[in-house]
Amino acid sequence: MDAAQIDEGRQRWQRRFEQARAAGRVRDADFTTLSGLEVAPVYGPPEGEDLPGFERIGWPGEFPFTRGLHASGYRGKEWTIRQFAGFGNARQTNERYQMILAGGGGGLSVAFDMPTLMGRDSDDPYSLGEVGHCGVAIDSAADTASCAHAVSASGTGAPPLGSKVARAAPRFTACQWTSAFRNDRSRICSPRSRIELPRSFHGLLAPNRTGDTTFERCAP
Repeated sequence: MDAAQIDEGRQRWQRRFEQARAAGRVRDADFTTLSGLEVAPVYGPPEGEDLPGFERIGWPGEFPFTRGLHASGYRGKEWTIRQFAGFGNARQTNERYQMILAGGGGGLSVAFDMPTLMGRDSDDPYSLGEVGHCGVAIDSAADTASCAHAVSASGTGAPPLGSKVARAAPRFTACQWTSAFRNDRSRICSPRSRIELPRSFHGLLAPNRTGDTTFERCAP
């Protein structure tokens, strides 16, 4: 990307940031380092310099959203702190969620067991020894409803997402229902040492292809 394009992007970001500040969406807080140095709202290439490939990074609040959805970043909306929980069956996990929320928890993230993440039922021979161990076992849309009763939580994995969509479809329109979904397989599966992924899968575009497919399948 050449210097002129970078400067145009910087100006676009500046306008959006000032709009957010004027609307009261920028927090009045101390944005300094431990050494007391002021931290700028955004950083980028030095003015007047070209930077090949910068279009893949961009500016906060605009495509490709590598630097977040909002121009104000975490100065506007702080990150959500979620309790990552799930074990046993759906009813037991929901009881745990109710306890967390009653104790002041501000967010929930569902931990699914490995059979659920891999799209297998609990009675599948390959699920032996794994059911409900490192997360909750979800085998049906009814399990999804039981697990999420009176709570709102984010989760990981295509099979659980499909179950959530199936359960929500009779009650909500596409515009009324939202869910946080992490679909970067290299991030989810590799750290768990459960799946050997081909070298090509670890490229930058592979997780995005999964995301594209997710939106295609879930679109009304």
